[in-house]
Amino acid sequence: AAGDDHGHSHSGIDPHVWLSTENARIWLDVFADTLAARDPEHAETYRENAVRAAAELDALDARIQDRLAGHQGAEIVTFHEAFGYFVEEFGIEVVGSVRPGDASAPSAAALDALRDLVAEHGVSCAFAEPAYDPGLLDAIAGGTGLRIGTLDPTGSTQPVGPGQYAATLEGIAVSIADCLEA
Repeated sequence: AAGDDHGHSHSGIDPHVWLSTENARIWLDVFADTLAARDPEHAETYRENAVRAAAELDALDARIQDRLAGHQGAEIVTFHEAFGYFVEEFGIEVVGSVRPGDASAPSAAALDALRDLVAEHGVSCAFAEPAYDPGLLDAIAGGTGLRIGTLDPTGSTQPVGPGQYAATLEGIAVSIADCLEA
């Protein structure tokens, strides 16, 4: 959709499947099996790499669990509905998002309703994204004490390379924990 940071609509389906280490583990086996079938000569290498990557995912998962320990059930607001898989996996609750799932601009009434939700739930943290102007969050936060952090669902602020995926997920966890602990 025009203006959406990564070209999709969120109507009913959360396309942000990469924000789950559980999903990533499933993909490892699929990738290894598919590559092994297409390149039998190197099948063992693909499978060994998948086992090594699964161990790295286990370590990543443990680091995220450790960083978010003590924040289970914490309620946050996000800029858009990108974090469903992540928060479900790691025990955080999203009570609302600024941008509707269909990528349209939020109405004044929707922003008022979100501000009411923040007050009703005692939400202390809301999160902007690098691709969007945080002005709408600032408007919601005005006078409430709501702290504004940044979550990067696409890893756009991380160096491109082999560590980008882990850095992206860890960055989300650190941002959430740091905001909640401020």
